[in-house]
Amino acid sequence: DNIGSLVHELGHFLDDKAGNISRKISWGTVQAYDKTLPEYIQGKERRYYCSKVEIFARAFEAYCLSKQTGFGQFAQCGKAFLPELNEELIALVESVLK
Repeated sequence: DNIGSLVHELGHFLDDKAGNISRKISWGTVQAYDKTLPEYIQGKERRYYCSKVEIFARAFEAYCLSKQTGFGQFAQCGKAFLPELNEELIALVESVLK
Protein backbone atom coordinates (compact mmCIF):
# COMPACT_ATOMS: atom_id res chain seq x y z
CA ASP A 1 0.00 0.00 0.00
CA ASN A 2 3.02 2.26 -0.32
CA ILE A 3 4.59 3.23 -3.64
CA GLY A 4 7.85 3.82 -1.79
CA SER A 5 8.18 0.09 -1.12
CA LEU A 6 7.91 -0.73 -4.82
CA VAL A 7 10.43 1.95 -5.76
CA HIS A 8 12.76 0.73 -2.99
CA GLU A 9 12.70 -2.84 -4.33
CA LEU A 10 13.30 -1.54 -7.85
CA GLY A 11 16.39 0.19 -6.42
CA HIS A 12 17.68 -3.18 -5.16
CA PHE A 13 17.06 -4.69 -8.60
CA LEU A 14 18.88 -1.90 -10.44
CA ASP A 15 21.76 -2.04 -7.96
CA ASP A 16 22.16 -5.73 -8.72
CA LYS A 17 21.90 -5.21 -12.49
CA ALA A 18 24.53 -2.44 -12.30
CA GLY A 19 26.99 -4.83 -10.67
CA ASN A 20 26.27 -3.85 -7.09
CA ILE A 21 27.08 -0.20 -7.53
CA SER A 22 26.13 0.25 -3.88
CA ARG A 23 29.62 -1.00 -2.96
CA LYS A 24 30.89 2.42 -4.08
CA ILE A 25 29.10 4.19 -1.22
CA SER A 26 31.77 5.77 0.97
CA TRP A 27 32.25 5.06 4.65
CA GLY A 28 31.54 8.76 5.32
CA THR A 29 28.09 8.45 3.76
CA VAL A 30 27.39 5.29 5.77
CA GLN A 31 28.40 7.09 8.98
CA ALA A 32 26.30 10.15 8.15
CA TYR A 33 23.27 7.93 7.52
CA ASP A 34 23.85 6.02 10.74
CA LYS A 35 23.70 9.29 12.69
CA THR A 36 20.21 10.00 11.32
CA LEU A 37 18.70 6.73 12.58
CA PRO A 38 16.75 6.81 15.84
CA GLU A 39 18.51 5.55 18.98
CA TYR A 40 16.03 2.71 19.44
CA ILE A 41 17.35 1.00 16.30
CA GLN A 42 20.26 -1.08 17.57
CA GLY A 43 22.31 -4.20 16.90
CA LYS A 44 21.43 -6.38 13.91
CA GLU A 45 18.62 -4.09 12.82
CA ARG A 46 20.94 -1.06 12.77
CA ARG A 47 23.59 -2.98 10.79
CA TYR A 48 20.87 -3.88 8.27
CA TYR A 49 19.80 -0.26 7.81
CA CYS A 50 23.44 0.82 7.47
CA SER A 51 24.39 -1.78 4.87
CA LYS A 52 25.41 -0.19 1.58
CA VAL A 53 22.81 -2.13 -0.41
CA GLU A 54 20.07 -0.90 1.88
CA ILE A 55 21.32 2.69 1.84
CA PHE A 56 21.39 2.59 -1.97
CA ALA A 57 17.83 1.27 -2.23
CA ARG A 58 16.63 3.90 0.23
CA ALA A 59 18.52 6.61 -1.66
CA PHE A 60 16.96 5.40 -4.91
CA GLU A 61 13.54 5.57 -3.25
CA ALA A 62 14.20 9.09 -1.92
CA TYR A 63 15.52 10.27 -5.28
CA CYS A 64 12.59 8.94 -7.31
CA LEU A 65 9.97 10.13 -4.86
CA SER A 66 11.53 13.57 -4.62
CA LYS A 67 11.29 13.86 -8.38
CA GLN A 68 7.68 12.63 -8.42
CA THR A 69 5.95 13.99 -5.33
CA GLY A 70 8.36 16.22 -3.47
CA PHE A 71 10.47 14.68 -0.75
CA GLY A 72 8.85 16.69 2.03
CA GLN A 73 5.44 15.13 1.43
CA PHE A 74 6.78 11.59 1.46
CA ALA A 75 9.09 12.09 4.43
CA GLN A 76 6.11 13.13 6.53
CA CYS A 77 4.48 9.72 6.13
CA GLY A 78 7.12 8.29 8.51
CA LYS A 79 7.21 4.86 6.83
CA ALA A 80 10.90 4.79 5.93
CA PHE A 81 14.29 5.96 7.11
CA LEU A 82 15.49 7.68 3.96
CA PRO A 83 18.99 9.14 3.68
CA GLU A 84 19.74 12.71 2.79
CA LEU A 85 20.66 12.76 -0.85
CA ASN A 86 24.25 13.95 -0.98
CA GLU A 87 26.18 14.36 -4.24
CA GLU A 88 27.61 10.86 -3.96
CA LEU A 89 24.22 9.14 -3.62
CA ILE A 90 22.66 11.25 -6.35
CA ALA A 91 25.50 10.36 -8.75
CA LEU A 92 25.15 6.64 -8.00
CA VAL A 93 21.38 6.68 -8.46
CA GLU A 94 21.61 8.67 -11.67
CA SER A 95 24.25 6.27 -13.01
CA VAL A 96 21.81 3.33 -12.81
CA LEU A 97 19.06 5.38 -14.44
CA LYS A 98 21.13 6.06 -17.59
